[in-house]
Amino acid sequence: MLPVVATDWLPWIVGICVLSVIVLILIVVAPWRGVRREPPLDDEVEARLLLGEDPDEIDRDLAAREAQRRGQVTDLRPRDET
Repeated sequence: MLPVVATDWLPWIVGICVLSVIVLILIVVAPWRGVRREPPLDDEVEARLLLGEDPDEIDRDLAAREAQRRGQVTDLRPRDET
């Protein structure tokens, strides 16, 4: 009678294993398209993150650099001489 009990649980065990594999595949594959659509990180930002710098500090540095770059471009505009 013991083998009958073992065969009763076999479909459940197989079913749970199959569902686990399907869930794992969905967890890994589902966000993959969204990750591929994201633009790559700038080389400098990636290097600084890998070196362990604070992301907020990197963001502040990039914002300051962008503001300085914008200031330089506005200096190139011709001035009204009226």
